[in-house]
Amino acid sequence: MGRTCKVCGGSRPNEKFGGRGLRKVICSDCRKLPKDEITKILTTEEVYHFLEQSNISKKNIARLESLTTIEDESFQRLRGLVLEIAKAKPHKKRRWKFLRKEHPDLFQRAADSGFFVFLDAGLFENFDAPEGWSVLSDFLGADLDDLEYKMLEDWDY
Repeated sequence: MGRTCKVCGGSRPNEKFGGRGLRKVICSDCRKLPKDEITKILTTEEVYHFLEQSNISKKNIARLESLTTIEDESFQRLRGLVLEIAKAKPHKKRRWKFLRKEHPDLFQRAADSGFFVFLDAGLFENFDAPEGWSVLSDFLGADLDDLEYKMLEDWDY
């Protein structure tokens, strides 16, 4: 049956994994990568996961603030954006509707950053769906909380 590697996301046989701790969830191929790269991949996943939580707690915000050791510019932009979103609206319920209404500049930056895509093209005047992606036009004028969105990493493209 095997296991799934946290770094590459691949399903590997049990023999490809080590014994304890983090070695249990990282395959032997990914363990050969530089530690900086492994750390960057795992922390990027962690930052994306904060937006999926029902509440971004004060400890989560402190964790986001402490992630300054990774010097990758795109990661720091993502971390800063998620940190601003967490400070503006830590609870998930009606988060995007609140941001669109109360913090339109932050909402627009989140939309422009490309780390999520709303499936409703009617939300943005300048939004063009990439080729091959289906855009749901049924939700035009629907409440923002009823709309589906996905992280770009969840898309199979």
